[in-house]
Amino acid sequence: MQTTAIKVHLVDDQHLVRAGLASLLALDKRIQVSGESVDGQAFLECYQQGNVDADVILLDVRMPRLDGIGVLQALAKYHAPPCLILTTFNDSDILFRAIEHNAKGFMLKDASLEELVAGITALSQGGSVLQQALKEAVMAKQRSVVTPQVQGLTTREQQILQLICAGYANKEIAAKLHKAPGTIRNAVSTILTKLEVRDRTQATIKAIELGLYCAANTPSD
Repeated sequence: MQTTAIKVHLVDDQHLVRAGLASLLALDKRIQVSGESVDGQAFLECYQQGNVDADVILLDVRMPRLDGIGVLQALAKYHAPPCLILTTFNDSDILFRAIEHNAKGFMLKDASLEELVAGITALSQGGSVLQQALKEAVMAKQRSVVTPQVQGLTTREQQILQLICAGYANKEIAAKLHKAPGTIRNAVSTILTKLEVRDRTQATIKAIELGLYCAANTPSD
């Protein structure tokens, strides 16, 4: 059970957006807004001075001086908290760039409180999140319908990949497939290796690009 609030730092150049997010997140006691920055450059300077106390960074993409992608690039040299990208743009190109630079999550700014809290919680626990609307944007970008490339995945690994894409955590996958958590953890590691990706978010993107993910194929209970 979570006993302490997850600390979140907001980075957005629009005051009304920051205020709105802070007010929204204040409705859930599991989340604490521990700081705010007016743009990427201000955040980076604050972080480099050791003045950012956060478990998760909520990061806008389009900002003056230094945008969200620039922040991700700058943070690559540090052991920084995971970044959840927030944007008003349903743009798969930006999504790909953000994931490439190690963003752990990507959501639209019109996400509900429940979606935001779930995403923040997932990142704070070492997970990742990709909002369903953005999965659909990636699917729409596929150039053509092709036979899925299985990438050497076993049938079981394909089942697990479907559940990863659907947002399931390892423990949830283990329960659904009636397997030990350690077995699922090892399988996920193998899947990431076969897909040549770093984490679950990249695996989701890769699966969608290769035609490996279909919501209708997600294993049921």
